[in-house]
Amino acid sequence: DGDGSWDTPWDSEPTASRVWTDDFIGNVTVAVSDGNYTLIDTAQLTISNVAPSAEAGLDEILAEGETYSGLAIFSDPGADSLTANVDYGDGTGITPLSLAPDGSAAMSHVYQDNGTYTLTVTVSDDDGGTSSDTLSVRVDNLPPTVSIDQMLPPDPDFILPDHQLSFVGSHVDPGVLDTHTLEWDFGDGNTTAGSATPVHAYDAPGTYTVTFKVTDDHGEFGLATMTVTVDTAEQAAETIAENLDAIVVPPDAPPGASAALDRATDNVREAMEDFAAEATRSAARDLTQAIALLSTLDQNVPGVVEVIQQVITVTDGMVAEAIEQASSRADSPRDETWVELAQDALLSAQSLAEQGDYLGSMNLYKRALLRTDRV
Repeated sequence: DGDGSWDTPWDSEPTASRVWTDDFIGNVTVAVSDGNYTLIDTAQLTISNVAPSAEAGLDEILAEGETYSGLAIFSDPGADSLTANVDYGDGTGITPLSLAPDGSAAMSHVYQDNGTYTLTVTVSDDDGGTSSDTLSVRVDNLPPTVSIDQMLPPDPDFILPDHQLSFVGSHVDPGVLDTHTLEWDFGDGNTTAGSATPVHAYDAPGTYTVTFKVTDDHGEFGLATMTVTVDTAEQAAETIAENLDAIVVPPDAPPGASAALDRATDNVREAMEDFAAEATRSAARDLTQAIALLSTLDQNVPGVVEVIQQVITVTDGMVAEAIEQASSRADSPRDETWVELAQDALLSAQSLAEQGDYLGSMNLYKRALLRTDRV
């Protein structure tokens, strides 16, 4: 091989063999001797480099979010040093591969969107020889996972018509590059789109199914539902009465506290009967009497303030509905004036309630009702 050293011993056979493990250009020298004379001759020899081979593996089918895991195999007939890389075919660029002693290289990748991708592995030796192999990776789309996480009513114990309900929805999609459209169906004929946190109020009591739908840009969608029950004023008053029944008067409460609590509970139950009879003004009077009694206890009996606020909530809904009905039947400038005055009284009542003047608030609610009666 031209290095100045003989590579074979003397032999009577006229042939010799050798495997080159690298490319070579040089002279091969042969010597022939009969013991007395030796003849030497040379010939030029060229050993060309052979490119390494690459095997990418088998085609693969995945779902969005799954990790592609593969094993590429590289080999070279020579003793060349090899380097290898992979292009996963999704625009993320070329990634160097780490070769194990056996010539294998592990591959791992997460495709961020569905589609069919051509994965290409390439190996190069230190003499410039290169080869590649490909496989196909099909990534199937998955629908988003959807949930309705919260529905926040003004009161935790009941929902009334015209209560502003705040919904909170969310979704997760393993295809992180997907875009989505959001749709809400509140079950009462009303829908909205584009927001994960809509606000909705129901016009009438009933049980409604809320549906949150999220659709990705490939047409796949996920759904989540929630049942919302909107009570009548009578049902809400029943809840308040049950909450009053559950209140325990502490031993150190002022004398007469238990009796006042019982009378307030009776007033609320009378208001329930008024609601059932559509006697709105009587219901307001009964609830005002309940507030007056409860206000004497609010600093001494745990749970009373919360019940007072519930009474305010029911009254507010009742008065707002009465004003809406008056507005729908108003057919003269005089009627419209009374509706405006009722609305002013409602706003003032709400302001006093926010300040904690619950009895003053109830008196203004009653004033608003009186003004609707003029229409």
